[in-house]
Amino acid sequence: MPKKRVGSLRQMRVMAWLRELWRGDGALALLFLVLSVFYLAYATTLRGGLMSDLVGPRTYPILLGILGIGLSLLFFFRKLSSLTVARPPRERTRTLRGEMRDLQGLALIVGYVLVMDTLGYLIATVLFATVTVKWLGQPTWRASVLFAVILTAVTFSLFTWVFGVQLPVGVILPAIR
Repeated sequence: MPKKRVGSLRQMRVMAWLRELWRGDGALALLFLVLSVFYLAYATTLRGGLMSDLVGPRTYPILLGILGIGLSLLFFFRKLSSLTVARPPRERTRTLRGEMRDLQGLALIVGYVLVMDTLGYLIATVLFATVTVKWLGQPTWRASVLFAVILTAVTFSLFTWVFGVQLPVGVILPAIR
């Protein structure tokens, strides 16, 4: 009789562990994994380019599908390693302040998209990256601005000269010339 009780206790612990694994971000990661698998399956049906072209139109989608699957699996492995079966995880209570903090990141992205045409890529990206890095926990404004300027310079150079993409200039920079 005691073995049955130990087995049921073990089952309860495993069930609590699985509930914690699939809660919140685990469900989103599962959805991302499923979408990545379907994306990869569709990408493999695309026709290749010319025979001499090593990197054709299907290479990039296949790489994105593999990357999505890999990131999803990495998420699950990391979450599995952080959970313990020894004791069920305790419930965390969510507060309105915590929910609003989660929405701040979304507000930053929406604000960045809204001011991109007006301010232009350079100014909007420096402002967005500075505020985002500071919001994510960088203690000094100087380091946040330095990171934002380097990130903007690298991405601007990459898109302008390597990919040949014309980024929005905005209203302010053409008026300075």
